[in-house]
Amino acid sequence: RISVSTRNFNIVHLYFIYYYFLSVSSYLDIWMLPAPKKVSMDSVDMRHTLRWRPLQASCNTTVLYSVQYQGYFELLLRNGSWVDAAECQQIPETHCDLSFDLGSDSDYNLQVRAQCGSQLSAWTRLSQPFNRRDTVMTVPEMLVTTAGDTLQVTFDKLPPLAAVSVTLWKKDDETQVASLFPSDFCLMSPRSAFCSSMYALLSVYLPFTSFLLSPFL
Repeated sequence: RISVSTRNFNIVHLYFIYYYFLSVSSYLDIWMLPAPKKVSMDSVDMRHTLRWRPLQASCNTTVLYSVQYQGYFELLLRNGSWVDAAECQQIPETHCDLSFDLGSDSDYNLQVRAQCGSQLSAWTRLSQPFNRRDTVMTVPEMLVTTAGDTLQVTFDKLPPLAAVSVTLWKKDDETQVASLFPSDFCLMSPRSAFCSSMYALLSVYLPFTSFLLSPFL
């Protein structure tokens, strides 16, 4: 013979088990979406772009992606917290421009996750921390033109915050003139044959400042 109190306890117990498994299944359903793969960083001339492979999963709506980063400040002074990349939250593209987010020479951890409706994937982290000092500096395009006795040197597609060092010397003469110029350079000169070379100097005046040089042109 089962008492009323025992029967009520069993009913409550069954309800507890039912709602427990219901909540667990709902939680697991949120994380059923596969995580992004092939996460990589392209960094050229201080333009940092995080990329990943499009999600290979069925979704009845547009798959959206969100990106977070974690630098020295977040890792050591904010208990390992992460910062949402402002321009890369719930975006349909499979790339994210982080050029202005990664603003110091510290190592950054980066991660991305996918979303399909209410379903969220787990985060996928970039395999190695990224440091903007590893950016690839390319040779800027240089055009030299003449206008009367004036030499005009014009540069195109320079990295942000870059200056240009121009060395100009007379042919068969070791006398050299070197200066730093942000964009265009004009020089009054006699009618002689001149040679020139240049490189881009990138100087960013922020914490952990570094100087990066492009190859010579």
